[in-house]
Amino acid sequence: MEKYPCETPYREEDIHTPVFPERDHLCGKGMMLYHRYKASRDKTHCWISFCDCNHYGRLCTDCRKLNTSDFHGLEVPLCSEDMTDLHRILAEEEGWSIPQIYLWLHFWIREHGKFLDPRETKFVFWRYDKFSIFGMGGSIHKFFRYLYHFVKAGKYKCPYQKYKRCRNPSLVPDGPRSAEVNTGDAALKLSMEVYGRGEEFQEMESVKRGKRKRVTYTRVSWAPI
Repeated sequence: MEKYPCETPYREEDIHTPVFPERDHLCGKGMMLYHRYKASRDKTHCWISFCDCNHYGRLCTDCRKLNTSDFHGLEVPLCSEDMTDLHRILAEEEGWSIPQIYLWLHFWIREHGKFLDPRETKFVFWRYDKFSIFGMGGSIHKFFRYLYHFVKAGKYKCPYQKYKRCRNPSLVPDGPRSAEVNTGDAALKLSMEVYGRGEEFQEMESVKRGKRKRVTYTRVSWAPI
């Protein structure tokens, strides 16, 4: 049985009206999206499809609300179901406190805000030429979907990438409370280790590594909260 009518008689007031929120596992990468009615050419009936806002890399106002949750006053770009599950994993399985979860989420929200600002020092994987590895197109909601699946799949338990096909290591220790990273997964994993210990990231800078100093890393340091 269908959950909603695929076609209905044409009514002008139905056109583009948001209805039937549902997960879009194709273009929406699992985000919650509304459906919208669209008119046939002869205006005899309306057909329904997912809201096409996500095709352009940004959610519309209606769909953005579906994918935003409140966490103790912090607006987190995840739907309530995923935010509840993320909270459960971090609190019950990893033993994080609410302040630790809050600060970790706040850090990544703030970091994503640096994406298009060349004046800000940011993790190297935010560079536009590397950003396609997430398939996000700049959307903070798609990034947080990636972050959620990173935690859900337990990727933070995997070892750091050392060498693969002559590539550079994903993380290079640089002192008791600093390290250099050059991939998104390494930065996410390191952030969970740091915030899970009750510490927080404080400073970062870009550095060059390798014999010819051609590989860019981000040196990040942390300290107790």
